[in-house]
Amino acid sequence: MSRRTIYQDIMDGLKKILKGRKLNYSQAARALDLSESSVKRLFNAKDGHLSKVESLCDWLDVDISDVLALNDKDQMEDYVLSSQQEAFFLEYPGALQFYLEIVEYDHTAEEIKDIYHLNDASMTFYLNRLEDHGFIEVFPGNIIKNKVENPIVPTGKGALSKKLLRSSLANIAEVTIKMMDQPNSPNSERRATVKTGEMLFSKSSTKEILEEYLQFNEKMAKLSRRDTRLYPKKELTPHMYFNAFIPQRMFTERIPNVDKKGKR
Repeated sequence: MSRRTIYQDIMDGLKKILKGRKLNYSQAARALDLSESSVKRLFNAKDGHLSKVESLCDWLDVDISDVLALNDKDQMEDYVLSSQQEAFFLEYPGALQFYLEIVEYDHTAEEIKDIYHLNDASMTFYLNRLEDHGFIEVFPGNIIKNKVENPIVPTGKGALSKKLLRSSLANIAEVTIKMMDQPNSPNSERRATVKTGEMLFSKSSTKEILEEYLQFNEKMAKLSRRDTRLYPKKELTPHMYFNAFIPQRMFTERIPNVDKKGKR
């Protein structure tokens, strides 16, 4: 089965907009100064001229990123790991990293081997076991085909979720400390930021901030999905994010009962 192109995703999104606005190909043809048959070919082709796509978007008054977002819900449903797959990654977390190198960074087997200085036996193990568990298909020459198109996630209740959370929090803490130790850079040079602190808010202000947090997270997710579909993976930079707005102090200490001399 041939892989869908970004062009096809854009045109599918434009079809949905036409249908939602009760517009037809004849009206689109007049707007683009084309024949109706040409417009039909434009919508049903696997690839086409970007100028025509931009003209359609201008006529409909939408951005290409908004058009792509129409298909995000169908394209980005999570792939929940089975209990056997979770047990495998829990026992061999290196296999999970190996798989993520394939799907998130578009690395080849040889590139992963070089990056992590793996020997042949390790390569054979990871490739075979990932294939056995249904994540990839391996062809001669260690050519890899990913068999799981959507993001993989654990069930959320098992030991793997806890392990990944502990690992993530440790990484976040390490990165945060490093960034806080660095001198402040001008805003024009910043590529990342980490801030920690404690503040007091009223109920109404808390509600307002939480709503903005949700909007901000949705914006990040939307931009990430758009960029992932518009650019080759090797042109994308992975970014760690950690948003927390919790009604609790960062550092708490239990106040125990003591005697007159201050002893417990």
